[in-house]
Amino acid sequence: MLASIPLFLLLVPSGLAPQPYPVAPLAVQQDTLKVKEEKPGYRAQAKISGEAALRSALEKVPGGQMKEAELEKEHGRLVYSFDIVDPKQTGIEEVMVDASSGKVISKKHESAAAEAKEHAAEAKEYGKQKRD
Repeated sequence: MLASIPLFLLLVPSGLAPQPYPVAPLAVQQDTLKVKEEKPGYRAQAKISGEAALRSALEKVPGGQMKEAELEKEHGRLVYSFDIVDPKQTGIEEVMVDASSGKVISKKHESAAAEAKEHAAEAKEYGKQKRD
């Protein structure tokens, strides 16, 4: 019986061929990224996880390494602010990601001196808040 079936029909895939397994969706993980909250309760207000925000930020700085992450309000908007070290230059890239949509809303380069000045101002403000 097989001898009467033309060879080219045997080589044509049929609907009975095994199909590849469907790709399983990625497992949902808890937000394990260490992110400083400017004020308690900001994490509960964020609609996206810190990991998702970091992925968006790192797309803007290929090969970058996160140095610091903070969840804060900027101009009335809740944002993740990431300090990312770019191996191609000195200083850091500050990338802000909207905590509701996950979209990158700004990226700016800060020199090492500007970064140190910003940290000193934040430390001074933190000390002032603790005394009040």
